[in-house]
Amino acid sequence: MGEEFLAALLSLSLSGACLMGLAEVLARLLRGRIPPGVRRLLWLLVLIRLLCPWSISGGLLDRGTAELRQAVGPEQSTQALKEVPSHTAPSYEITEHEETGRQIDLAAGLTALWAAGFLGALARRVVAYGRMCRGLRRTLRPAGPGERAVFARLTQGEKGVPTLRVSPAAPTPMLAGLLRPRLILPELELSQEELEGVLSHELTHWRHRDLWIKWLAALAVCVHWFNPAARLLAERLDRDCELYCDQTVARNWDRSRRARYGELLLRLAAGGKGNPSTALFSQKQRLEERLTAMMNGKTYGKKAFALGAAACLTLALATTALGAYTGPAAEKPLADLTEVSRPENTPDVLSWPVETGDTVELSSLFPGRVHPITGEWKEHGGIDLPQAGGTPVLAAADGAVVAVGYSAEDGNCVLLQHGSMTTKYAHLQEYTVAPGETVSAGDQIGLVGRTGTATGDHLHFEVALDGTRVDPLDYLDQSVAAVMGGAEPQ
Repeated sequence: MGEEFLAALLSLSLSGACLMGLAEVLARLLRGRIPPGVRRLLWLLVLIRLLCPWSISGGLLDRGTAELRQAVGPEQSTQALKEVPSHTAPSYEITEHEETGRQIDLAAGLTALWAAGFLGALARRVVAYGRMCRGLRRTLRPAGPGERAVFARLTQGEKGVPTLRVSPAAPTPMLAGLLRPRLILPELELSQEELEGVLSHELTHWRHRDLWIKWLAALAVCVHWFNPAARLLAERLDRDCELYCDQTVARNWDRSRRARYGELLLRLAAGGKGNPSTALFSQKQRLEERLTAMMNGKTYGKKAFALGAAACLTLALATTALGAYTGPAAEKPLADLTEVSRPENTPDVLSWPVETGDTVELSSLFPGRVHPITGEWKEHGGIDLPQAGGTPVLAAADGAVVAVGYSAEDGNCVLLQHGSMTTKYAHLQEYTVAPGETVSAGDQIGLVGRTGTATGDHLHFEVALDGTRVDPLDYLDQSVAAVMGGAEPQ
């Protein structure tokens, strides 16, 4: 559990960092050529990658992490299929492999370290936000009639609008509250034009759902507290949310009104303090950039939005190609073997399950061997045939498909029944048959692969007679010479 969580977390963090780098490059290349709203969308795509554990399978990180975990070998596997002898075809149950104390301690230690960093970062933000809200709550009062009139005009026809309040503890106009938002004004003497400007600004933040976005960015920083890319993302999102809001509010203003609004920003900045909200002025060092962008009043045409769409599409395609590791493939239980009628005839001779010439190479035999390094006896329920990935796997005799599925140890596997005999084909890249189908000797049933705990491409082949595993070499065609090759591939 801990290992899978850490693998998924680090994969999401790495893929998010790569996408953040790409988004930063795109934003710099297109500086001044795409609107801040499009840049904001680029950052949102990266934010989704950092927080969303779902990923299209087959991405670079998904394949790379899965192959790395497979390469560790069967000792790292948490589950395996154990064959239970019976008087019918073998049945299977899930059993747990014993993990070493060192592996468990390392995974638990790293998980505890991450949890400590996450909870600490989250607690700091929640405590600061709670302290601010308590201070505001003690001093809140209803807005005056003039403020309410302007607010009603700006929100006419809209549903679920924030509640308008005034508080002397508010350093700047702000939104607070995710589920029940409040638009809080400081106790300042504002002209009707200034009041309309600050209310329009905060209402635009509300319409853009910026408070939700900023809290999700804060959550990403807490989850990926060890990743500087997450902090850079939060900073970029905060900046472009403000620039996009300014652009939206001032779109139809003339230059003189933009200048007066800029003076209001300077006045608010002189008494503003940072807080975890969508404050009108969030960071003083950005004020110059905001004022410059507002006074320029640049408009963007179709070309700018086409460039923005191309940038977003590039980032989305990169997200799909890069992917992320989200855990092992879901295990599919093997079909109930009793549901399929068994063939009446049990074969005396089996065909080899792969194409052969005069000889065929084996890498491991039944029932096991003495490990050359540890000297320990290692059981092995069948034989291993090293073959190139994608090599066709063939039915060893006429029979019926009684089960197909996936297990953590055997990977994709197929079980065929031939009278009182069963044959199993494991670690397949994929299977091409379904339970209930009948096959003839030599029919293709799958492809050689390295799924499950296999660390190299090979076919693991087992034979059971009346529920008891037997040596496949006693039944395979003796005209083909079996030759021992390299080391055991799993």
